[in-house]
Amino acid sequence: MNLPSRAALALIALALIVLPARAEDALPGQVGPRAAPTTKIEVHTLPMMDDTPRFDAEAATAKYLARVNGAARAKSDAYFEGGYGLQVVDLLWGLGVAAVLLWLGLSTRLRDWSADKSRSRTVQILIYVAGYTLFVTAATFPLTLYEGFFREHAYGLSN
Repeated sequence: MNLPSRAALALIALALIVLPARAEDALPGQVGPRAAPTTKIEVHTLPMMDDTPRFDAEAATAKYLARVNGAARAKSDAYFEGGYGLQVVDLLWGLGVAAVLLWLGLSTRLRDWSADKSRSRTVQILIYVAGYTLFVTAATFPLTLYEGFFREHAYGLSN
């Protein structure tokens, strides 16, 4: 290509780049970019239309408890307050089961047995967890039976 044709080509390319940008400015009805508004926008201008009736849980509880009296109230209180003692017994029982597993070496034997059954560490852990769960479930069964069956029947809470 010779120099005049290169100059003409450059002028055409420049015109294609510059003219569309200038044409946008010249379009009627278009507004250029502006800064965002900085005025404060009011929120919470709608009125609160809450037709939900007010509910006072303490008043409802007091109203219900006023209906329960005498022997039924004493039985209810005994069941509720007996739960505190059972929480302590559950804690001590769980700690005792864990202590038996550790001090008698049952946990170590279970670990070694699971290692003999598989080379995979994940499978060993799954076997150990299964054995541990079975042992703890069996050891806590008497207390669970008392709390979930006999005590519930004694207070008339099971049918």
